[in-house]
Amino acid sequence: MLQRFICLSVMGLYSLTLFSQNKSFPFSDKDISYEGRVLFTDSAAVLMWPGTSVKINFIGTGISGTFKDGDTANYYNIITDNDSIYRIQFDTTQQTVALASALAYRQHSIQMC
Repeated sequence: MLQRFICLSVMGLYSLTLFSQNKSFPFSDKDISYEGRVLFTDSAAVLMWPGTSVKINFIGTGISGTFKDGDTANYYNIITDNDSIYRIQFDTTQQTVALASALAYRQHSIQMC
């Protein structure tokens, strides 16, 4: 049972893209901080347990990321600027998903948990 739960909790973060600057950066960028059980592979940061989170600080009007989840039963909270929260669900195929958009051009933070 425990092995199944771990498998269902796996989500990979591959890269992120800033909208206003059209700039991409890898999952290993120094401006991304991870907390919890994270497996770093050559191609992704794999979040492996409930309570694991990712925090990203950026300057721009929006941000998207490339993700792949181990199961479609998982949901993640996206917290923008420690203020607004919404829930998102990633697919089992690798896809690019907008995490925040239509923001004022300034410094922002996104937390996924």
